[in-house]
Amino acid sequence: MSRPSALTAGILSAALLLAVGCANDTGGDGGGGGGDDKGDITLSGQNFTETQITAAMYSLLLEDAGYAVTTKLVDTRDVYIPEMEKGDVDIATEYVSGLADFLNTTTNGDDAEPVSSSDLDETMQQLDELAAKSNITMLEPAEAVDANAFAVTSQFAEDNNLSTLSDLAALGEPIVLAAAPDCEGRTDCEGGLSDDYGIDITKVLPLGYASPQAIESVVSGESQLVEVASTQSESLAEQDLVVLEDDKQIQPV
Repeated sequence: MSRPSALTAGILSAALLLAVGCANDTGGDGGGGGGDDKGDITLSGQNFTETQITAAMYSLLLEDAGYAVTTKLVDTRDVYIPEMEKGDVDIATEYVSGLADFLNTTTNGDDAEPVSSSDLDETMQQLDELAAKSNITMLEPAEAVDANAFAVTSQFAEDNNLSTLSDLAALGEPIVLAAAPDCEGRTDCEGGLSDDYGIDITKVLPLGYASPQAIESVVSGESQLVEVASTQSESLAEQDLVVLEDDKQIQPV
């Protein structure tokens, strides 16, 4: 397994925090149910299986508390983050390091050094400051941990004696990667695979993060490597895929 790369966190716009405060001040007791109509909430996030599940969890809890929830999941952060900044999206599920580095580059430029690290407290401090500039307030990170990972077919791993990403680099073969649309250049994705490992990534197919299309691409042989989530272990086994160990630890906390 690769090293854990992300802690799931909820994020709320400042406008929503004020709205919740006003609702409590006007007689709401903060408890669930009771038929109280506390208003509308728009929930967003990236549209892949893990976020679909966490978004559904948020939606159920908010509806039980009396809110009418509209869920709008999208492909990438650059779609919904501007909507949060404007107040058109109220809440989203996110990843500490991924969001911190995204806000850092949008604020300080594409060449800005990553602010994420293996230290959760340091990364959260950076994220809190960056999020505040975008009118976003971070909630406390959940204890649940998920890792980005990279997988190949079992046959490919067996034929080439692969167990780590360094093993893949040592092959010296051109590699097509199926991954998220924003993978290219990222230090925890194509950038790290190319620069830290020296893997010859000749093309990134933007088929989605851990998506069925991306997985089918590597199964069919269209690509040799696919970006997945560590929480997909059962489905990966069903597809006869194996995760290569991130032995140089390019994944942040």
